[in-house]
Amino acid sequence: MPFSTRLGLLLMLLVAGFNQAKATKVQDTTRIGSMLDSAWAIMYQAPDSALQLCNAALEIARNKDLAPWEAKANNQIGVVYWVKSDYDSALVWLQEAFEKYAALEDELGMGRVANNFGITYMELDYYELAMRSFQDALPVFKAQNQPTRMATLYN
Repeated sequence: MPFSTRLGLLLMLLVAGFNQAKATKVQDTTRIGSMLDSAWAIMYQAPDSALQLCNAALEIARNKDLAPWEAKANNQIGVVYWVKSDYDSALVWLQEAFEKYAALEDELGMGRVANNFGITYMELDYYELAMRSFQDALPVFKAQNQPTRMATLYN
């Protein structure tokens, strides 16, 4: 087989492999998104089931190195713990989500987590911390033309 044919065949295999990897990543993100949406929909009626879905989504995101989805799953786990009234666990998960969003330089994600911190601090009667968290979230929401319903959970 001539060199040019071998080179062409090699390039075709590389492109096919890249396309397959890209398709797998899209499937993974779709699956994670679906799991998190389902968890959000049932978190008040079945928080334990919602937590299982979020943890499964987080595991996929970690294994596939999908950092934005990992941050989103961490945030949502924090919210589910808030629903379960386990505020200490909620704060731990929200802190992890905030750090992941900060590493990604995702201001909107950081704003959503800051807002969720505020809601959690309110439940703990830490009103000064709650107000600071809401003040951190508000300019981000305004800059991104997002709704500014403070004290509303964000996923």
